[in-house]
Amino acid sequence: EKHFPAYVDPSFTASMEDKLDSIASGKKEEATRVSYLDAYYGGDDGLAAQVERVEKSIDSSEARRADLPALMTKSEDNEEDDIGLFIGPWGGYIQRVGESSDQGKKPTTANLPQGLAADLSAITPDVLGALLSAREKDGVLIGTHPDDGRNIRLKIGRYGAYLQWGDQGEDDTTNHSLPKDIGGSGGRNIDLASGDGASSSLGTTLGISLEDAVGYVGLPRTVCEFHDLPVLANIGPYGPYLKYNNTFVSLPKAEGDVLTVNEETAKKIVTEGIINKPSGLPRGVLAEIGEKEGSKVVVKDGRFGMYLNWKRVNVKMPPEYQDKPEDLPLEEAWSLIQTKAGSAASKPRGGRKTRGKSIDLPPPPKRPLSAYLHFCAEKRPEVAENAGSLGEVSKALAAMWAETASKGERGRKKYEKLAEAGKEEYEEKKRVWQEECDRIMAEAGLSKASTLTGRKKKKPTNGVKRPRSAYLHFCQAKRPD
Repeated sequence: EKHFPAYVDPSFTASMEDKLDSIASGKKEEATRVSYLDAYYGGDDGLAAQVERVEKSIDSSEARRADLPALMTKSEDNEEDDIGLFIGPWGGYIQRVGESSDQGKKPTTANLPQGLAADLSAITPDVLGALLSAREKDGVLIGTHPDDGRNIRLKIGRYGAYLQWGDQGEDDTTNHSLPKDIGGSGGRNIDLASGDGASSSLGTTLGISLEDAVGYVGLPRTVCEFHDLPVLANIGPYGPYLKYNNTFVSLPKAEGDVLTVNEETAKKIVTEGIINKPSGLPRGVLAEIGEKEGSKVVVKDGRFGMYLNWKRVNVKMPPEYQDKPEDLPLEEAWSLIQTKAGSAASKPRGGRKTRGKSIDLPPPPKRPLSAYLHFCAEKRPEVAENAGSLGEVSKALAAMWAETASKGERGRKKYEKLAEAGKEEYEEKKRVWQEECDRIMAEAGLSKASTLTGRKKKKPTNGVKRPRSAYLHFCQAKRPD
């Protein structure tokens, strides 16, 4: 609407429809589809020329700025500052407008927490100002820990809000995660009486009480004892979870959080998610939905949340089944998987490309170990016990191998025999593999695999060698020392 007003005007759409109708009906012989498209895209006033002119005139920071209705008014607490919300490669962030133009000064930015990103109504100038102020003033002081008297601060980092127990530079200062959805519609709106004058909007939207802050920095929390084993609540990279008998289960948001989940709820989640969970489920699999075309459709827990998996196809989990993934109907899951698989069907996956076709050939056999590698495999455990680093292990093995040369055939014969036997076994496996590849290629109507999978051609050795650098001359002189 701002840069191309003519194209969003209803009269433009009506005019375009009339012209296309006349072309389709043949009323104007001189008007053709090609001539119309040429006039639409080409020329000084065509769309291509207009886009080029606009791209040159648009400021990159202006293009990244999100003009939300709630941000069109000035903040009461920041009347002189124009604080904007921008969209970057890793999500939303906050920055004072115009600060980036200051020479020699890197602008202060604060990432927009996920809880706010999910609730646009909570994004106001006061909240953005408080977030940026917390970033600039080393966080918001919540209070002091009752056990050791050290400060606990609410800070805004790259991945959102977190707590710092202890001040910067103090010994044993630690950072502690907060739930990713804290604040906004999914968060806990608790008033915060800040100790350093930060805006109360931050306390309302992202704030936590001192009691809760002490609880978060004290995680993991022992919820109860169950069959003589503790049930622990904590926050991990993928969100809140319960741990029981060295096994983990996600803590659904509907069941409470790590600070409030009670004994009854924890025992129910542990019983359903760990004790009664089918033992056949591999690690990372939360539920099995069913089977399609000989492969299982499962729900997995990944870095960015739950997702459906079938063979090599991964699909984002519908949000309405996040709390109970096992309730997702198989047909609905299969429909999502087919949609994703269809969109990716044009992308080549795996196989060796030959003349425009993708053929799945079996992997070649591994090359055999040399005599030296057989020697290293046998001696490494013995050497590693006394060595302090991987480099020391390598040097000790190389020295021991050099000593075997002085022992004649007795020193290396054992390992050379192992290498020879491995080479014979490799040649046989390679022959079988080559025959199998040739058969597959022949069935596909292509040339033999042996003409496609050979080694790269060696570079000619009769050319003039490049001169050594000063560093290489130095290395050659100092290496014996």
